[in-house]
Amino acid sequence: MRVQCTYNQEYEIFLKAVVDYVIERWGDELDLSGAETIELVDISEFNYETDGKVYNEGKNILVTSRLYDELDVLDINKCKNSNTFKLIVSTLYHEMGHVSDWKKMPNLYSIAAENPTSAEGIASLFWLEYIAEKRNAEKNLVDHDSFCTDVAKSEWRAYKTEFGKAGSDNFTYLCKVLPYFMGRTIDPQKRKKYMEIMKNRLVKEFVIEVDKEIRKLEKKSPFDEPEKLQGLYDIINIFFNKFSDVFSCSYSCFFT
Repeated sequence: MRVQCTYNQEYEIFLKAVVDYVIERWGDELDLSGAETIELVDISEFNYETDGKVYNEGKNILVTSRLYDELDVLDINKCKNSNTFKLIVSTLYHEMGHVSDWKKMPNLYSIAAENPTSAEGIASLFWLEYIAEKRNAEKNLVDHDSFCTDVAKSEWRAYKTEFGKAGSDNFTYLCKVLPYFMGRTIDPQKRKKYMEIMKNRLVKEFVIEVDKEIRKLEKKSPFDEPEKLQGLYDIINIFFNKFSDVFSCSYSCFFT
């Protein structure tokens, strides 16, 4: 597996140390045999905020410099207790988890990557992101209180379907955020805390219904048959229509 940063030699050296750090701690839990490269790319090359992604059928991991640029020193021994370093580790572990899962669930990943606007694609992405983020949450690497509080307190007037765009009026963005929220609140007391302050009644109902379906899916996991996610898609589509009805929008189906 090649680890590189073509524009900054110091970042490349540090990235290699971070990769070794993650593998030493949790590598035995992951199948990284399919990974070919891990590359750190300048965040300025993106027109949106992102920390990492997996592409090319799970062979390549890309992390951006956003978090690395925040570090005062590129020395694990000197920065390992900082929140920024913990976020760097969490991001890399999350993406490595996707590489590992891609080996077990190639059909679901292919559908999510190639047909993201289809019913099967959105249900697959929701499920796969939930699995990856739940794995992260179980490590207690970082505190996600701010994120979960923002999700709970947002108004979520979510009636639009704009893929790739953020916004509390965008139902597709809500579906992107929700698996992270649910993965980060697997502890019952944490979930209860945020549900009690949840501002939008429909989001609260959405979480409850999706949670019921996820519990069923977890009993079947691991699986790689997209048809098993039909129940999850049905719930997503039902709530899209509910949001549309409340906010007076004339849509009848979330995805094609």
